[in-house]
Amino acid sequence: VRVLSPECVEPYVFFPTGFSPNGDGENDILKMESRIVDEVYWVIYDRWGEKMFEANSIDAFWDGKFKGDDVPVETYGYYY
Repeated sequence: VRVLSPECVEPYVFFPTGFSPNGDGENDILKMESRIVDEVYWVIYDRWGEKMFEANSIDAFWDGKFKGDDVPVETYGYYY
C-alpha cells in the first residue's frame, strides 16, 4: 500500500474531511491549506446549528475546543 499525501499546490485548496484532536500529534487540528487564497472565511457548526468555531485567516485552525472545553466526538458541519 502506498499512501500519498495531498499536495496543496495551485489551483487547489485542501480542507480535511476529518481530524482527531486527541493530543497524539497526528491530525490534532483542522486547518484549511492553500497557496492561492488571499481571503477566507470558514465556520464550524454542531448538529443543532450552534457555531463552534469561526475564522477569516488562512492560518487559523480549530483544535476541537469550544469555550475552552473539548467538544464531544460527533459529526460537525462546516461552511467555507
